[in-house]
Amino acid sequence: MKRILFLVAFLVIAMASISQPAKEKGYSTITMESIQGQLEFLASDWMEGRATGSKGIYMASDYIASMYKVFGIQPFGDEVFISPTREESRQGVRGRLERTYFQNITLLQYEPGEDQRLSVSTQNGPGESAIDFGYQVDFQVQTGTASISGKAPVFFAGYGMTEKDFDDYKKKDVKGKVVMILSGFPGHRDTTSAAYRKFKPEVSSRMQYMINRAKVRKAEELGAAAVILVNPDTDPANAWTANNPYPVKGAYYEADQRLSSFYDKRMTLPGDTLSGNIPVFTVTNRVTNLILKESGVDISAYETQAMNAMQSLSADVPAKSVGWTSTVNASLINCRNVLGVLEGKKKDEFIVVGAHYDHLGKYDGWIWNGADDNGSGTVGVMTLARAIKESGETPEKSIIFAAWTAEEVGLYGSRYFVKNFPNSLKIAYNLNFDMLSRNDASDTKGNTMSMMYTSFTPKLKDLTEKNIAAKNLDVAVNFRGSATASGGSDHAPFAQAGIPATFFFAGMHPDYHQPSDELSKLNWNKMLNLIRLGYLNIWDLANDDSWLERQ
Repeated sequence: MKRILFLVAFLVIAMASISQPAKEKGYSTITMESIQGQLEFLASDWMEGRATGSKGIYMASDYIASMYKVFGIQPFGDEVFISPTREESRQGVRGRLERTYFQNITLLQYEPGEDQRLSVSTQNGPGESAIDFGYQVDFQVQTGTASISGKAPVFFAGYGMTEKDFDDYKKKDVKGKVVMILSGFPGHRDTTSAAYRKFKPEVSSRMQYMINRAKVRKAEELGAAAVILVNPDTDPANAWTANNPYPVKGAYYEADQRLSSFYDKRMTLPGDTLSGNIPVFTVTNRVTNLILKESGVDISAYETQAMNAMQSLSADVPAKSVGWTSTVNASLINCRNVLGVLEGKKKDEFIVVGAHYDHLGKYDGWIWNGADDNGSGTVGVMTLARAIKESGETPEKSIIFAAWTAEEVGLYGSRYFVKNFPNSLKIAYNLNFDMLSRNDASDTKGNTMSMMYTSFTPKLKDLTEKNIAAKNLDVAVNFRGSATASGGSDHAPFAQAGIPATFFFAGMHPDYHQPSDELSKLNWNKMLNLIRLGYLNIWDLANDDSWLERQ
């Protein structure tokens, strides 16, 4: 009798498993234990902060690849040549190409060298005088990728803007000149002004560096030889003092001197040209005032005209030139994306589910474990890979599961992937997970997330609302549609290439880019719900083209 009862129970369970819809079967694998188990290792000290090119990130990439293999996800990285053993050669076995889980990338890492010089020359009739300024006394420099020196006349570009009917470069030639650019935008000093309402950037003040980066990029596109950034309201020299009578008080430490930092060095894709090689100087007010002295260029008058009349007073600075020498210490760094694929019925059309797995690394004994940023997103990708595979159903579209490298240094992993994706294949959509597990200050219920999406595919919002309702997920979404869905994360290269994209983000927090971004501070329930929502969306997008209709 016991055997009969056992057999009946077994058959009931087996039939229930067979009858369980594939979508639900995959969904059921997304559990609290599965996400915690993966993230507890990925964000542990063993990974040493997963800095791009480090031993720790290579260990992390091996772990991710091994999990793909366990889940049954096939490799989609570079092909390598496998040589036969001596015994295989004797048996006539030839070498073969074998695909790996790794897409290898070489980056150029660079930092300022020992020789940094800046001088301002003034033409005095037939003669010329020059004043040499001290490095980290009157100027700081963001170098290019190679050592460079030069001397050029100066162009005052105001805010350096070329948008919304305000063009500081209109009918101006800045090729070969040193371009001086102010911080801010028309009306930034008066929040009640029409100019402020018209020109206020969409990004927050915390992202001011992105605004400056765009201004520098525009100057370079127009042929500038160098850029001088000016903030009349701030004295940058306060950060350059040589003596430290009191300990340095960082966000997480006190010390006699500033500790080493992720921000000390920069990286880029080397490319075939020297794009991005112009030096960018930050200077003190006395350097600014010397350059503009007796030139007829008045910063206050410019800002007033820009705010009241919304017109630019950009102009050449007569009788002045700037000379510079900027050396660079550079080296090449290997890194790699981790790519797996679940082949669908369509072998040439892909959905890409991605998250960056790099973080800031380890410095002076401190480890930036990056549990939220972006261990949480990486675990989301691995969890979706397992769930969709274990559903047992082949999707219509093929699905690539990508762990991106080098996001923190410039989105270079995802950029490289998009740039080098075969023309014969199509990417239909990208889902980007970045920071899925924390609450921002306003999220008192612990359930709010932001979803940025390409506005030319508006049904992505409808799809998300449908799936939240279908599973009664405890998720409140702030939807942000944008034509390019730009931003500082790995959906941007896809959206900029015209590929529909969505970006899931749980919220900003004070532990962002700090060693305190640890497992103990995560909102695991939010992370679980966001991953489940991602799964539901990907399932529908992989099997139904209507959700990606363009408008």
